[in-house]
Amino acid sequence: MRADEFIDETLEEAARAWKKSKKGGAKLRFRCPAGPRKGRIVSKPSDCYAAPNPAKAAKMRVTRKRTGARQARRARFTKRVNPYAKLMRQLNKKLS
Repeated sequence: MRADEFIDETLEEAARAWKKSKKGGAKLRFRCPAGPRKGRIVSKPSDCYAAPNPAKAAKMRVTRKRTGARQARRARFTKRVNPYAKLMRQLNKKLS
């Protein structure tokens, strides 16, 4: 008996995606195709399926409730004005 006889789903490969780095510039990362982090850009494909940390998740929920609107406003401004954000958008369009 082989595992593929029982498993129906096909494994998807993590796509490459550009991400802004803190020092300005671009780094090539991976976009998660499935798992709890689907759609998120991570440094290693194995991070897509890592177990979630409940303490960090709880802390993030509190932080999002407190600062979510401000984060959304800043993100919208950055994506419109920051040259590196515009570059990431162009580079990721070419990859897909």
